[in-house]
Amino acid sequence: MILLKGYNQKQKKWVQLYISEAGIVFGDDWHYIAVGSIKRYTGQSDVNKEMLWEDDEIVSELNGVHMFIRYGEYEAYCPEDKEPMKGVGFYVEAEGYQDMPLGPTEEYAIKVMGNAE
Repeated sequence: MILLKGYNQKQKKWVQLYISEAGIVFGDDWHYIAVGSIKRYTGQSDVNKEMLWEDDEIVSELNGVHMFIRYGEYEAYCPEDKEPMKGVGFYVEAEGYQDMPLGPTEEYAIKVMGNAE
């Protein structure tokens, strides 16, 4: 199942939509969704059990680095092969660091700011 959220301009709140593998849509309040506000759920949460979404900002409790969660094609360094590799999916970007796959976040990430929540 795919979980999305979008900002309903009329109700002035974020609403969720579920899409089953069969393509059936579940959810209410999907009228008046702001253009560009639809975000994908990462399947991950932070140390406080808050759901993490595409474009959320998180900070690492381990080193204080601020990161943004993105979705798409990225290039990350593979330490085993000692060369860059391409990937598609959720990843984090941070200034001064190479993009990295998102991975498990429950142990270290704190959600700093969601996308216009």
